[in-house]
Amino acid sequence: MDNKQITVIVKPTSACNLRCRYCYHAETGYEDGILPVDKLERFIRLLLEEYNSVVFIWHGGEPLLCGPEYFKTAVELQNRYRKEGQRIVNAVQTNGTLLNDEFLTFFRENRFSVSISFDGPGSCNALRGETGKTVDAFMKAIHAGVKPASLSVIHSLNMDKQVEMYRFFKQYGLNMKFNPAFGPSMGSKRPDYIPDTDSYIASLKALFEYWLYDKTAVHLDTIDQYLSIYFRGRGRDCSYGSCLYSWLGIDGKGDLYPCGRYYGPEFCLGNIMDYTNIRQVFLHKNYTELLKKSILRRNQCQNSCKYYSVCHGGCNNSCILDGDLEKPSVFHCTVLKEMLPYVKKTMDSYLKRTKKEQLNPVIAGYLKAGRKTP
Repeated sequence: MDNKQITVIVKPTSACNLRCRYCYHAETGYEDGILPVDKLERFIRLLLEEYNSVVFIWHGGEPLLCGPEYFKTAVELQNRYRKEGQRIVNAVQTNGTLLNDEFLTFFRENRFSVSISFDGPGSCNALRGETGKTVDAFMKAIHAGVKPASLSVIHSLNMDKQVEMYRFFKQYGLNMKFNPAFGPSMGSKRPDYIPDTDSYIASLKALFEYWLYDKTAVHLDTIDQYLSIYFRGRGRDCSYGSCLYSWLGIDGKGDLYPCGRYYGPEFCLGNIMDYTNIRQVFLHKNYTELLKKSILRRNQCQNSCKYYSVCHGGCNNSCILDGDLEKPSVFHCTVLKEMLPYVKKTMDSYLKRTKKEQLNPVIAGYLKAGRKTP
């Protein structure tokens, strides 16, 4: 079997028990339906017929509304169609409020990674709600032997609290990721939630400076992206390269999309029941159109930007949400062009004057791994 890999984002329902004000479902509606098992089975079967490595990211809406039995069925289907030597990974993204002992036991026994959406202490009640339940979910998961990760949206109300958020998650030893909200990607279209670009950059620099001199530092995905670029010349996630042909998304109706982020109906790739081979999805006319416009943007970026080798024209969805698939995202371009020289200058100075035994432990890990400084 060839070494073919794909990551799929399964949104088995768009329903949610919270109403986060920046969620795009605030505009598109919180539909109560659940992806029927026959469509889920078709999706799993076709994936495992084609790929020898499949990462399933269970997203939403709130996926835990489907109940523990739904996830047990999903794993049974994966095992039914799994071939010898195939790699299957499961991860679930949840608001955490529905995590109970049954879910936690199942996730631990079946090696699901669990990420909980939480914007940190203090400001998050304004946009998310149920802060107490979410904190309880982190504690419950840790005590159950399921080490959760955190995913936080950075908006105008918590932008200046990123150091506080880092310290909060760090005390529990949690992996963490901070994603900025930007432009029309705010589902509520409330401009007062959107971080000002210059202010966001200033807050990100402050976070980097604090983190760098933390002698007990832990990984923070946002910073790891820049460290990966500094030490390895490339970013770590899909925002720094093309995800085309290697990601797919499916919603509660069985409709397919280029990935799990919000895409309008013009990017729908048909329904899973329309296909007998998963590769056929990438021949859909809407995917071809996405590919053509993505190439136009990437050619433009390659010819005009010295950072093209790092971001490769950026994330297609970010460009769509920023207004034009054929043009790079203004927000992401501005942040990257400001942060890359800052990180290089800061890191060059830090490594030059910091003794080996005093290095930030994450930095020491990069150096120990033999990654060369540019």
